[in-house]
Amino acid sequence: MAEMTHAEQKPEMPEKARVVLAAAREVFLTHGFAAATTDMIQQRAGVSKSTVYSYFPGKEALFEAVLQTECSAHMSRLEGLPSERDDLRMSLHRVSVAYLDLILAPSSLALHRAAVAETVRFPEISRIFFQSGPLTFQTLIEALLTRATERGELALSADKVARLAPLYAGMLRGDWQVRLLTQSPPETPSHEALVAWVDFVLDTLFRGIAPQVS
Repeated sequence: MAEMTHAEQKPEMPEKARVVLAAAREVFLTHGFAAATTDMIQQRAGVSKSTVYSYFPGKEALFEAVLQTECSAHMSRLEGLPSERDDLRMSLHRVSVAYLDLILAPSSLALHRAAVAETVRFPEISRIFFQSGPLTFQTLIEALLTRATERGELALSADKVARLAPLYAGMLRGDWQVRLLTQSPPETPSHEALVAWVDFVLDTLFRGIAPQVS
């Protein structure tokens, strides 16, 4: 499974800000949030402290920017996978395999640990992480279920769709994510293992909604 690649940057972001953000990503991945310092980031970026602070007011803002940029880049990739020609199962399969491939990559796990570790001191960091990552994925699943309902593939109410999306996301992550978050270094599963797990989860999902499948 491929390691998380460097997040895509917004075109309007100044070059020096992109350099600082890339350096911050590497420092946070290596040291976590608590042990990282703006001095480390400044040195890694090869810029002055004034340059760092001209774009980001502090370490918390840098970490928030890294989380948002990483999550947005990965969610954009997922949103581009489903095709209008695909039925529900094919769409879910494409998105689910790619999602697991992303969130179980060592760099994703490192950022996840860092975000969760700061929940008490900096709840805004965890809020941004949840909204930019897990919640966005759940929204994508909800959109696919809604599209299938509108096409007549399913007969689900909007309320059931809204409840089914987070249930599916949690079932998909299963114990893979927790197990790897508590391993150092994590034993990255093979792509074949992830595909087999997604097939199992989809079989379970479709058995559960069988009465609603037209």
